[in-house]
Amino acid sequence: SQVFFFLMIRRPPRSTQSRSSAASDVYKRQVHGDNKLNRKGGKHTKKVYSTKKMTLKEIAVHILLMGVLLATAIADEGADEAVLRSGRFRRLRNAPFFSHKQPNFTLPLQGVRKNLQDVFLSRIDQYLPKFRLGSLPCAACKGFVGVIQRMANRSKLVDEVLNDLCELFVNQTVCENIDIDYLRLATEMLVNYRLDPEFVCSENGHCPKVWEEVNITALIEDILSDKPSNPPPKPKVSDSDRMIKVLQVSDLHMDIKYQEDSVANCDNFLCCRADSQTRKNETKRALFWGTSTMCDLPLRTAKEFARFVKEEIQPDIFLWTGDNVPHDIWEQSKEKQTESTKIFAQILEETIDKNVTRIYPTIGNHECFPADEYDYISPEPNWLNQELATIWKEWLGDDVTYQQVVKEGFYTLYDERFNLRIISLNTQHCDVMNFYRFVDPTDPRGQLKWLRQVLYNSEAKNETVIIMGHIPPGDYFCSSTWSRIYNAIVERFNHLIVGQFFGHTHNDHLEIMRTYQKNEPFSFLFIAPSLTTYSYLAPSFRVYLLDQDKANQLIDYDQYRLDLVYWNNFTKGPISWDRVYSFRKEYNLHALSAQDIQYLLQSLHKNHSMMLTFWNNYNSGVPQKFKEFAGKSLLCQLEHSIFDGYVECLSWEEVKDPYSIGFHWLDQLAGLWRIKKTTTRSLAVPKTSA
Repeated sequence: SQVFFFLMIRRPPRSTQSRSSAASDVYKRQVHGDNKLNRKGGKHTKKVYSTKKMTLKEIAVHILLMGVLLATAIADEGADEAVLRSGRFRRLRNAPFFSHKQPNFTLPLQGVRKNLQDVFLSRIDQYLPKFRLGSLPCAACKGFVGVIQRMANRSKLVDEVLNDLCELFVNQTVCENIDIDYLRLATEMLVNYRLDPEFVCSENGHCPKVWEEVNITALIEDILSDKPSNPPPKPKVSDSDRMIKVLQVSDLHMDIKYQEDSVANCDNFLCCRADSQTRKNETKRALFWGTSTMCDLPLRTAKEFARFVKEEIQPDIFLWTGDNVPHDIWEQSKEKQTESTKIFAQILEETIDKNVTRIYPTIGNHECFPADEYDYISPEPNWLNQELATIWKEWLGDDVTYQQVVKEGFYTLYDERFNLRIISLNTQHCDVMNFYRFVDPTDPRGQLKWLRQVLYNSEAKNETVIIMGHIPPGDYFCSSTWSRIYNAIVERFNHLIVGQFFGHTHNDHLEIMRTYQKNEPFSFLFIAPSLTTYSYLAPSFRVYLLDQDKANQLIDYDQYRLDLVYWNNFTKGPISWDRVYSFRKEYNLHALSAQDIQYLLQSLHKNHSMMLTFWNNYNSGVPQKFKEFAGKSLLCQLEHSIFDGYVECLSWEEVKDPYSIGFHWLDQLAGLWRIKKTTTRSLAVPKTSA
């Protein structure tokens, strides 16, 4: 909904809340509660919240919306009381609907595991003190909740309230131009499913249970039950000394409206366009090949990237890990969401030698319309799947894979040259900003079950495996439950997997993975920096090196970066990306094992100079101010591939940015994994390989 629009744009990374970057500028401009700035007429004035009395209708709607959101978020068993105690809702108390002169509206901090009735209706009691739901029979409960549901569906009231909430976080112009589909979708998913009478009343004991909760612990233990204690060695692929070159490019965010000499530090979330408006005392202008501010990548720079890759890199494998759309999400449409993908796919087809390089793409969250909103509930094929399958058709190999992408958006292909299977995940299934998760967050489209089946088959055929995707497990965009199951699958089949490569964050970093039982490092995943400059970054890509003589073992990677300070002195190509570091040499690593990565993390704790080196690379070589909390937050981020682990590492008391808080809230809002009792659906996978 519009309330969470601010969360969808490029958010400041967890470790960089106070750094001087455009990402933190967005943070500062949007979410500083009662210090929010209002830019009407270009003047900066403090916004003063009204304290006028609300009408009864306004009170009812505000209680309804906030009650449903807050109560649902903490209704499930297992909700953590410390989450509320940490202040995750403190910022909301500064908002208008908590500051009106009405009876004290405080959030319950005791008994967080109480059900929705206790939490939600106790708030209504403050206005209707004599009303009690008590132990209503099933039919009466459904009738009562149905009335609330119909009230919430009065779109005019909901629109007004959500628009008010939106303006707490972003400027009025953006709120007015956000496509109404966001609001409609959020309202439909939340009200019609999370406030569904059958769901609410059965979950609160007034009606027979309709859904059965999935025992996540039992599922993980089942996944790991046949984990080999002494896995067979990976097969030798070749005696060749030549390394397999695997290039990864992520987060192009190509902007065909980029305009040289336009305003680079503007009043909006995306600058360097003809209509970008100057902020007070700002004179920075857009440069020819790109600008390290709140600007996306010019088309000409994307073309130069493809040329450089063909002439200088000549990779064997090209991993394209999503997010090709510019950050102007208030102007989005279905047609526009795939425009950049079509253009860049055509550039690759015309430039890259298909006899040398095989291209494997994946879906990013910005390709969706609205951004992040990916419909996996409808029985009809998703429109985005159909569009992308058509754009990618030349690279999908056969009709079976093409139809798989049309149907699911995830796929697998086998590269017989290197006995290497590529698995491209659809991480929209774990995206907590995807409101379709409110309907059913339980292994959407059975992707994790499918992943297990594919890996069983690879095990039987003695294949090596690369897993690629857009949103990394462990990022706060990705559901912690989904990440737990993914982690368990990777732990079970770790002896096959030679690399896990993700993007999305725009930063250069990694996450270590830990065993379920002993919490010991067993693997890691790499997160590549973006090709876009958004925000305050340098255009980057990387090349991983796999050793054929050692069963495709990941040996190292080389990081490439475009020096915009130098190349923006020229208005003609060709331009060149610099090889700025080798991972192992940069961090003095003997090899690339989980133990080596753990050694790196320990070194970052102890060696401040190495931490500053990592910090510089994290920000693509663009100088950013380093603070102690940024380092602590970054280390917690590196040490966990499940977001809840990051929270435990840092503690809620130290989770200061509203993005982590808000995204955790959204994950809670989607609820536990459940399976309807009347279905034959199962998450089990036969312990055999086809």
